[in-house]
Parts: sequence; C-alpha cells; structure tokens
Amino acid sequence: MASSSQRAFTSATAVCSWKYEVFLSFRGEDTRRGFTDYLYKQLDWRGIRTFRDDPDLQRGADINPELLTAIEQSRFAIIVLSTNYASSSWCLRELTHIVQSMKEKERIFPIFYDVDPSDVRHQRGSFGTALVNHERNCGEDREEVLEWRNALKKVANLAGWNSKDYRYDTELITKIVDAVWDKVHHTFSLLDSSDILVGLDTKLKEIDLHLDTSANDVRFVGIWGMGGMGKTTLARLVHETISHSFEGSSFLANVREVYATHGLVPLQKQLLSNILGETNIQVYDAYSGFTMIKRCLCNKKVLLILDDVDQSDQLEMLIREKDCFGLGSRIIITTRDERLFVDHGIEKVYKVMPLTQDEALYLFSRKAFRKDDLEEDYLELSKNFINYAGGLPLALKTLGSFLYKRSRDEWKSALDKLKQAPDRKIFQILKISYDGLEEMQKKIFLDVACFHKLYDKEEVIEILDSCGFVGTRIVIHVLIEKSLLSISNTHLSIHDLIQEMAWEIVRQESFDEPGGRSRLWLHSDIIHVLTNNTGTEAIESIVLCLREFEAAHWNPEAFSKMCKLKLLKINNLSLSLGPKYLPNSLRFLEWSWYPSKCLPPSFQPNELAQLSLQQSKIDHLWNGIKYMVKLKSIDLSYSENLTRTPDFTGTQNLERLVFEGCTNLVKIHPSIASLKRLRVLNFKNCKSIKSLPSEEIPRSLGIIDIIIPGSEIPEWFNNQSVGDSVIEPLPSDSNSTWVGFAFCALFVATATKHNSITFRCLCDDLNTPAGLGYTVAIDYVASDHLWLILLSRQQFFWKPRQRPETYWREKCHDQKMRFHFETRSYPGEKTGVKVKKCGVRTLYEQDAEELNRTMKQYSNRNNSFYEDVTDYDFDKSDKVQGAITKRTREQYCTEAGPSGIGTLGKESLCKRMKED
Repeated sequence: MASSSQRAFTSATAVCSWKYEVFLSFRGEDTRRGFTDYLYKQLDWRGIRTFRDDPDLQRGADINPELLTAIEQSRFAIIVLSTNYASSSWCLRELTHIVQSMKEKERIFPIFYDVDPSDVRHQRGSFGTALVNHERNCGEDREEVLEWRNALKKVANLAGWNSKDYRYDTELITKIVDAVWDKVHHTFSLLDSSDILVGLDTKLKEIDLHLDTSANDVRFVGIWGMGGMGKTTLARLVHETISHSFEGSSFLANVREVYATHGLVPLQKQLLSNILGETNIQVYDAYSGFTMIKRCLCNKKVLLILDDVDQSDQLEMLIREKDCFGLGSRIIITTRDERLFVDHGIEKVYKVMPLTQDEALYLFSRKAFRKDDLEEDYLELSKNFINYAGGLPLALKTLGSFLYKRSRDEWKSALDKLKQAPDRKIFQILKISYDGLEEMQKKIFLDVACFHKLYDKEEVIEILDSCGFVGTRIVIHVLIEKSLLSISNTHLSIHDLIQEMAWEIVRQESFDEPGGRSRLWLHSDIIHVLTNNTGTEAIESIVLCLREFEAAHWNPEAFSKMCKLKLLKINNLSLSLGPKYLPNSLRFLEWSWYPSKCLPPSFQPNELAQLSLQQSKIDHLWNGIKYMVKLKSIDLSYSENLTRTPDFTGTQNLERLVFEGCTNLVKIHPSIASLKRLRVLNFKNCKSIKSLPSEEIPRSLGIIDIIIPGSEIPEWFNNQSVGDSVIEPLPSDSNSTWVGFAFCALFVATATKHNSITFRCLCDDLNTPAGLGYTVAIDYVASDHLWLILLSRQQFFWKPRQRPETYWREKCHDQKMRFHFETRSYPGEKTGVKVKKCGVRTLYEQDAEELNRTMKQYSNRNNSFYEDVTDYDFDKSDKVQGAITKRTREQYCTEAGPSGIGTLGKESLCKRMKED
C-alpha cells in the first residue's frame, strides 16, 4: 500500500504551485531596517507571500542553497538596488540566479533606491567601483564577475521604480505593492491551500503539448469531462503555472452560473478589468462589450481561461475568433459539453479521465486520514468507498472529508446510506449536466441509465425507437458529448455515479411508493408494485432481468392502471397466473416464460413495435385479424405449446419473424406470403411443420441458405476447391448482369454435438481479419450434408456501421475474394465437423433457369436425411425443417443459422436477387 501511495504522492507533488509570490533581494546594511522592512510588511499585509532572507543567516563565499531554492519557488522577484548592493558578492550571485531563473522580463521588478539607473546600467559610481574591486580580488572568478555585470545590465534595462521620483518612501511602496497585487491577486482564489493535487503532472504535460506556449500563434484549447472530474482544478493549475508568461491574464470562473444569473456583461467586464488593470470599465451591453474586448486585446499576448462554459453564446461574445487576440495568446475553455468545441472550431481538446486506482487511494487517504496511506483497520471499508467513487476526485474528496475522524461503525453506516441514496453534494454537482438537457434528452438519458447500461448502442437505439422516441441516435450522441454517456466497444457505458444520479432523479418522483415513479428497475420495487397492485399511470417503463430463474405470484390486475406503460421487459420469471390486462400503450413487449396461453383479449396495442415471448406458454398469439401497423418483430422462439401462427393480414410492416424451437408448430398461416417487408424468417427446429404455404415466399428474403444431405458438390459450381476455402475474382461493379454468388460446402460430421460452421467473405489482399464477413452458424448436424448459400449482389455489398455506402466497393475493387467456411465447437470440445470441399459460382441473369434445374435434380436424388424427414422436393417440400432467411450482418453475428431445409419458391431466384 505504501508504494502505491508513494507513486500517487510523487505524481501530485511534481506539479506543485509557487511557494512564494515574491522573492525580495536587497543589501541588508542599506535598507533592511527601513525601506525593505516596510515594503515586506506591506506585501505581507496584502496577503502576498514574500521570501526575505534571515538576517542571522550565516554569510560565506557561496550563496546558501536555501536562497537558490526560494528563488526558483517564487513567481516574481523585487530587487532593491541600493548604493552598496554591488559591493556584496552574495547579492550579485543572488541577482544572477534570479535573472537565469526568471528569464521572462515581466517577473523581475527593479527598484533603484537612491541610485541612478544609468549608473547601474553602465556600471558607474558605487556600482563601477564595487565591480572593479571584485575583479582585483584574486579570489574572484573574472568570468563570474562578467556574469554579474551582464545581470546588472539586464535588470537596469527593465521597467521599474526610481525612488527619486517620489517624495516619500510610503508613496513608492504603495505603488510597488499595488503593481505586484495586480499581477498576483487573480491566482489567490484559484488553488485552495487545502487542495491535494493528485495525478495532475501527466495531465499538465498533455495540455502543455496542446498549448505549446513557444509557438507565436493564437491557440484555443478545450478541457472536457464529466462534472466533478477536476477540470476546474486543472485549469487553475495551468493558470498558476504559465500566467506569468503573458502580458495579462484572466480566469473567468463559473461562467455557466454567472451567465444564467447575470448574463454576459459582468463576464466581459471582469475579463477586461483583469487584463487591463482597470476597475471602472463601463460595458453597456454584450455587443459593445465584445467590441471592447476585440479592440483592447487584439495586440496583447493574453491568457484567458473560461471555466464551466455551457452555451455557444458565451464563447461567441467572450472570445469568438483568434483575430481578437495578439500573437502568443492562449485561450482555454473547460466544459462538460464537447459539442461546444465542434461548434467553435476548437480542435485541440483534452479529455479529463478518472484517477487511477493508486491516485484515488492517495487522495482518499489524505482526506480521510490526513496521511499518505490507508489505516489498516479501515482498509476494506476504504476500498468500498474508493470503488464507489469510480476515480471521481469530487467524490473522493467529499467522502474522505466526511469520514475523517469517524469510527468504523459510522463508516459502515455511511456506506449503507450510500447504497440507498447518493451524497447530496455529489448529486447536485453531477445533476447540473442533466438539468441542461431538453425534455426528450432527459427521458432518453434516464432510460439508458436505468435499463440499458452496457447494451450495444444499435440495440438500444432500436429499443428506444420502438418506444416512440424521435431522433434517438442524435440524442445519444448529444448525451455522449455532454459527458453523460460514453461508448466502449460499441456498447453504451455510463459512470456509476452518473447512473446513481439518474436513479435518484427517478426515486424523487415518488419517495415512498415506487408505483408513482416513471421507471422501475429494482427487483424489490417491481415485486412490490405488481404484487400489491400499486401501479399508476406514472409508470412508463418496467425492466426486470433476473440472473437466476425464480417464481413469483403477481396480481393478475397489476397492469390495469398503467395506461402510459411503453416498455415492458421481463426475463427469467415464472408466474402462476398470467396478466388479465396489458396496457394498449405498450410499444416494446419482451416477456420470456410468459405464463398465459394467449395475449389478453382486450390487448389492442396499436403502437406496439416489438413483441418477444420466448419460451412462453403461448399456444396461439391471437385469433382473427389484429391490426398493428407499427409491429416490426415477433419472436416466439422455443414456445413449445405454439401450434399455429397468427393471421398476419393486419401486421403488414413485419420485418422479422422467429419461431425457432417451436417444436409443436404445425400450421403456418398463408398470410405470411403477404409480408412484403419481411427480412428474417426463422423456422429452425420446427419439426412438426407439415408444409409451407404454397404462396410465393416474400421476395424481400434475399439471402437464402439451406442444408440438404449429400456427398458431392454439383458440377454446376464451376469453381471448386478441396478444403474449407475457395478464391473467386470479384466481378466488375459496372456489370449489370451480375446478380450475386452461389456457394456450396460439403461437410462431414461425427457424433460430437455443439458444432457449427461459420461462413465468411474476405477481401483476400486486405489485412482485415473480419473482412467483408458475416456469420451463419449450424448448431448441430447429424450426418454428411451440403450447405447451399445464395447471396444477392446487394447483400454482398452491405454497409458497415458508420461507413459510407461505397465502403466495400472501394475496398474490394478489382480484388479476389476468399470465401471461407470455418468450423467451431464449444470451448474444451474437439471440433466434430470438417469441411471437405467447397465451391462457388458467380451468378448472372442467364444462370437462373440452370440453377433451379440443377438444384431440383440434385435434391431429388437425396430423399433420406433427418430421421423425421422422408421426402424433399426443392420447389415444394412435404416436410420442412429449417430456415429461409435474409438477415442484416449484425443479425448474422447473433442468430443461429439453419439446421434443416428451406424452400426457394418457383420464381426465378436470379431475378429476385437482382430486384432485391
């Protein structure tokens, strides 16, 4: 533990701020008891930390190392050049080190006290005499004396004060103190002395790369991150570190809050006052204020920091464009909303990340124990609090300070309390981001935080779209920009404390009764509401996804009052009684192990878009015709009691039908042929189906794959290869007669179960492991078979997410394609399937008739396959087991493919593939 803390401590102290505002250099015998003493007291009275050497400090030939360190730790130096100043080698060494350490001329203030500046510059009078004496002294290094001369010249050429210009020393001292105050007072409130700066050295270095203060240009740099992450502290530290290098600087704190309360004018006045050093600046309105900013600062090298910006107007009327500032200027903006940088053309952006585990441990320890390491008796409790904070400095400081000098029992009590409700201070600061959202954005944020953390982004968008939200995709992007959400490997992520803030917002809708809240996600709340029938019209969404299967006894009338319920998702729950009522407001219904034989007769969900009742007790979905024009998906997979599909006449917008594993499904309603938008049709393992409807299968099914028994690939596949892959040139995209590809794989099986074959298309010359691939898997095969895949030209050139339409055409132009069949098995098992041979044929319009004739003749020779299938005809099967599918590539990655036979219909396949 000590080593971890020490690493974090080193990280913190590496970026410490100035120890002193002023280093005071003077000749003691000339001014210590008079002018310098009074100057020091006035600086100290104004709160300006000043280093003055100890009069009892032992003098010697070499300057004391403590003095050199003090010079390096000081922001500015005041040098009192008096009559006998140059006679002291100590003073001259001190002066030389000041000049070397403070190369920026704005950091050194010379005071010519009872001496003429020209005598210092040209080294005449007492200064000339003293330097000659030093050179005559055989103990003096002549090169060192030359350094002293150069240092005196440099200081004499700087702007300072001449005591002869003032009647009284008090008047001179007042001028000096006021000037120093103008330079340093802006930084006094920036870094609290109690601030523990942890993990900022790396952050400062990265920001410094963006700032590049050596470049003679104007730069805007953004600092972005969620609330409480330390953006303001980091910006203050940057100001503390580099502000002395500019002609003027201004740190505008709490821009969001000041703007909301008082508007832009006070911010503009503060900016101008800080830089120009004038207190009575008149700004009449925001437009005249910006005009003044541009006119007054266009030739000045300035440092501006705008902290906590949340509106584009603030940037527009405070900094607008680079031409408003002189060369060398740097403008830093901190915000929770990344979009502001995009709108303002700010490309150099630093994202503030959470503290590492070591840094979090150190910060928490410093606050909770006032020392570097955790106390052994509190070790496990401390880890709980540190994990709760999730690397958020605000949470670590708040919790650590609260727990300081409290007993173990109090720590346990505090931890239990946090499990029920967040710390009020942390909640209020994080909630600022939520308060700035529009109503639709708030609803979508709460849905994601309560239900969809770590879900695939595209899946969440599909669910939210189904629930009636408009523009879900752009809203999620906005939430990411505002630091409320993030993306991790295509999945939506959210910081634990942001999620807890969202939960608390929902809890506050009805503290005592969960039935009065808009969203229910906690197991205990859902059981309470649905058992005691305390639901109200306030409830919009319910999601209960249990890790382990359990039984419950709900009130059958539990949903009767939830007239605004849109999302209902229940998994792994067994109920003794089914619902007598389901709200017609439902848009998304997913309920595994649904307990009733059919949906309630009164259920008329005109807005329903997704219906999933996997492993349910449903034996029929509904009777007659139900008009649900928005319904896009029905999934009744593994509902073993299902005997017939419903009439699809009223659901003409269906895109996906899944009946996989419905082993007692016998009758398929003929209206399935009328579903013109159907993309996925899955009858896998539906062993009781006697026949498919004689009507034409929907032509929207443009990828077709079937499995038939066989021991050789038909000669019609003119490009065949031994093994599991075959290479075929990609036809020219300008060839209008090319309609797709036909593939065939011959595979042999052992008795081993849990095998699959994955089919992929790869650009052979590209270093892309996934290539142009998609996956279709066979979960189980019982004997030697042929797998036939027909892939249309349109489906071949699929559009990957976030890629242009022409992505693969450009990638694979004039390329050879490798078509690969990969065998797989469960971890720890040997692969029980081997692909012996495969073939491909590029399909053109003229191949249509030959394709149908070849496949019909070939399939008629194979009339013995799965145990319960005795006859097979390619155009019209007496028995069917399998799937006929057209899937998106995303679905291929998640859905199992066929393990049986499908029908292709009598219409020309090539014609259909071309039209698709």
